[in-house]
Amino acid sequence: AFYFKEKRFDQFSGYLRGLLTHWQEYYDFIIENQNRDVFMEVDVERQLIMIHIYKSCRFISEFLGIKWNVVDLSELYEKDKEEWKDKFVDLHEISLDRVLAELQPVFIETIEKAKILVAEKQHDYWIATDWLLFTMCSNMNTDYLKNK
Repeated sequence: AFYFKEKRFDQFSGYLRGLLTHWQEYYDFIIENQNRDVFMEVDVERQLIMIHIYKSCRFISEFLGIKWNVVDLSELYEKDKEEWKDKFVDLHEISLDRVLAELQPVFIETIEKAKILVAEKQHDYWIATDWLLFTMCSNMNTDYLKNK
């Protein structure tokens, strides 16, 4: 575990910065793309956003020791194809809803733990290496995640 963390710390920092910089937009995406018309197709742009949030969250959560209980993306797409038997549609809203519902609590935990890591647990490191990220995390109000 320590080897993984050390070897991939630069990658972790990049994912962390991206996720924390856009956390409100990503959370809004997660909330706003649930409970839509199950029969509709998910457009390519929203699929790409979901995949980006998913992969960022997965990497950071593994790094922070957060349990990952979210469906595998390849399984999600395969199941959608099996259920709908539609060769022209990659993903339907019901499948997007499923992955986002599973991702939401992990996303919240990831954001909260990442904020604590940067602003409290490793504050000396982040002050020295990424002052802006440290400042942002120190001032973050994650109550937004609970009130939406």
